[in-house]
Formats: sequence, structure tokens, C-alpha cells
Amino acid sequence: YSSAQILPWSIGSSHTIATISPQTSGGTENTFASWSDAGALSHPVTAPSTAKTYTASFNTSYLLTTAANPSIGGTAAPVSGTFYPSGTVVSLTATANSGYAFTSWTGTVANANSASTTVAMTAPESVTANFQTNTVQVTVGTSPAGLSFSVDGTSYSSAQILTWSIGSSHTTAT
Repeated sequence: YSSAQILPWSIGSSHTIATISPQTSGGTENTFASWSDAGALSHPVTAPSTAKTYTASFNTSYLLTTAANPSIGGTAAPVSGTFYPSGTVVSLTATANSGYAFTSWTGTVANANSASTTVAMTAPESVTANFQTNTVQVTVGTSPAGLSFSVDGTSYSSAQILTWSIGSSHTTAT
């Protein structure tokens, strides 16, 4: 059954009540906690002489899905695919790979602009650490083409495509 049932038992008859644990659907996992009569996950009961209700209680956990965008830009921790108890605050860390810089988190996080932040597990959550390359390609040349110039003390006589770290300083001269 997946809803409450009223069962017509004969007084004194034996029955087994049971549930399944865990029960997972749509990023929510319910794990058996207890029966209202303190019985085990599956246990026998004897039909009483008056109406009785048996209720199974569950603890709810939610799935945390983590990702990195682009995937070669870095990593997001913890690893995707863990269920956390409802209300748990999970620490998140974004780590950039060489040549990339962390830019932001996408998802319901405490601070989208901090590489170290948290997410409260009040529902299934999906968060993505976003990265961008921390270099830029710069083309340096002359007009008309073929004239001499220098970049950081190196002389050239044709246009150059140079890769610089974002925010770095360079000297151009002619």
C-alpha cells in the first residue's frame, strides 16, 4: 500500500506489518525510523479488540548534486550523489584547475560569489561551481603591417597572438 488502509481483522488474528527502507523518489530518500508500536521494520501483530492505528515513521534525506562548469575548469566538493538528512547544512568548496578561476555558484547557496559556501538541504539541491579561464588572448601588431614593435622587451615585425593572465601588466613599444 502507499496510503493509509483500514483493514477488517478478526480479533486475535495474526498479521505481519512491514515497510520498505529506504524509499527513494525524485531526489528524496525516506529511511525507516520506527513503527508506532515500537516494532521492527517487519513484525507480527495480533488484531486487538478495539480500533488500533499502526504508523511507520521515516527520516527524510535529500540528494545533493554537484557539478563544475566547464568540467575542465575545476571541481566541486563534496562529490555529487550523496543524500543528506533534512535540514543539514553542507559545506561546498570549488577548486579551480590550473589556468582557470572560480567565478560563482549556480543554485541555492549561502554565498554565490564565494568558492567556499554552504547549501541547506531542505529539498533536493543541485549546485554548479562556475569557472572561467584566467587567461586572455591578445593580438598585437602594426598598421601598416610588418613594422617593428616590442612586447615586454621582445621585438617582433609581424602581428603576434599572445596569451596573458587576466589583470597582468605588459609593456608594448614601437
